Amino acid sequence: MSQTEIGIKTPTNVERLEIYLQTNGIRFSRIEQMAGATANYVFRVFSEDGVSSIYKHAGPYFASSIDTIPYSVERMDFEATAMSTIPQVMPTTAIVRIPKVINYDQGPKVLVMSDGGRTTLTETYNRPNVNVPEIGRLLGEWLAVLHGVTLDTEIGEGGYVTANESIDSTAGHTNISHKWQGNIN
Repeated sequence: MSQTEIGIKTPTNVERLEIYLQTNGIRFSRIEQMAGATANYVFRVFSEDGVSSIYKHAGPYFASSIDTIPYSVERMDFEATAMSTIPQVMPTTAIVRIPKVINYDQGPKVLVMSDGGRTTLTETYNRPNVNVPEIGRLLGEWLAVLHGVTLDTEIGEGGYVTANESIDSTAGHTNISHKWQGNIN
């Protein structure tokens, strides 16, 4: 396999993603590689009209390990399925908005999704007027509901998200607000 073919299949940097996009007839004005990614290669791609979307590529290694720590590329199959399935079963909340899956190219493991914005969770936490404990509480409630509504959600070839115990036993040991109780019982 030539280096160009490898680049098309493995968009691990801006230049290789440009090749991937051009090969697939995807027009763009610019690409930014996003900082902070550890498992996948993540890019913000701007269309010619300035709209951005996020491209994630799962390589056979952790992106942050520079080809030293192997990691199964099937993780992107799971992520694409989860991001397509969860919005169908979860209520929309102000605290959690799941990006919309635009496309998933399963061969080279490239997931394209809507851009959730430029502000990171760390940047949000560092704002002086942010109530971090309240954000944590709301995220915890959302995760409890996620657990409850996905107990029997199919996630892949014969696989299911399952729990060892029912959500009822979990809900009994937490302080889940009444607004979520109807969704998990």
